[in-house]
Amino acid sequence: MRAQSPDCEFKPADCPHTDEIEKAMAAKPDESGEFNKPELDKMTAHRAFFTQAIQRICERQHWKWYEFNEGRNEDVCVVKIDKLTDSKRPPTGIIISYIIILDKETLAAWQQWNEAYKEKVANTMDAFNQSQEKNQASNAAEDSKTNDSINYYSNLMAQYMQAHGTQYAKDLQQNNQKGIDTYQKGLDVIQKRINDFTARGSHANAARFAGLTEQTTKNHDEQKRETVRFRDGATLLVRFSVNEMVSEFLNDPATGNTLKPQKKLAVPGSTEAYLLHNAATLGNDPIRSDAVADFGYKHPTDVGFLYFGKWAADNYEYGRRPAFRLNEANNGCHVEKPVRSDVAQSLSVCIEGREKNIRQFITLMDTQELAAIVGK
Repeated sequence: MRAQSPDCEFKPADCPHTDEIEKAMAAKPDESGEFNKPELDKMTAHRAFFTQAIQRICERQHWKWYEFNEGRNEDVCVVKIDKLTDSKRPPTGIIISYIIILDKETLAAWQQWNEAYKEKVANTMDAFNQSQEKNQASNAAEDSKTNDSINYYSNLMAQYMQAHGTQYAKDLQQNNQKGIDTYQKGLDVIQKRINDFTARGSHANAARFAGLTEQTTKNHDEQKRETVRFRDGATLLVRFSVNEMVSEFLNDPATGNTLKPQKKLAVPGSTEAYLLHNAATLGNDPIRSDAVADFGYKHPTDVGFLYFGKWAADNYEYGRRPAFRLNEANNGCHVEKPVRSDVAQSLSVCIEGREKNIRQFITLMDTQELAAIVGK
């Protein structure tokens, strides 16, 4: 399922998830209890707060920006239990991300490259189709000859089984191993010929598509490599998340291992802050962040993690967890909660792009102001 705009002003940069953003903005309290007014009011306030923070920075730097995606951190029990009382509602909060255009010239070069790339892909397919048309007669003759041979030996096998089947049945009944082996050897000779001609046909088809397959692989590799290069030069992605279950690190798709931050950062007002460099190979995964649940980039080069509020000191394998999430009394929908569900007990900020751009953006943020929303 996709909720992205099919096109936007800044394409090939990732386009806004318009459907998800509109859905989040249109949410209202309902009878089922999935949403309540205090939570929605707080999410509206936080949306305005984070948006204004991004806008102020971008106006000073003469950068363009747009909201990329928006959703809600919530426990699944909120959806499953009808008319949940406010006192038992678990912590919830907004998750919202923005894309900032740092360099218009790099974006223009990216757009120019993208048009050339699309033409290259079209030319690759045209060349293949022309080659197929040129060799259509010879290919058809070769295929026909191969199929005729397969049919010939298939019919020969049927004749062989019909001619020797009665004797083979008697040999089986009398456990005449010599007769059984003789029959099987005759079948194997014919089957080998069928297999040989079948393999010959498969190899011929594979050879016809080999050039296309090789060029398509080269095109895809170029697309992923250049997308990351241009994306890092032209953009920065910033994500704010309130009351999340876990602030996840990156995953290496090739090994399944978690990639953890390597550098600690000093950020005023934050509980802790880190920088992670992604050394994993690109692999075969999609490079565009076009799935509904994508709030960040696919395969970001560098990531800054900023944490505000109290965060657990445990060495959780997959990321950092807000401290309140480790207390079962704060989770689920079956007990009275010590803190209202709309209160921001934690905030994480994730910034994705190149390290130098991440560091610059952190210095431009009022991180003390971000820290001040926690506990309210």
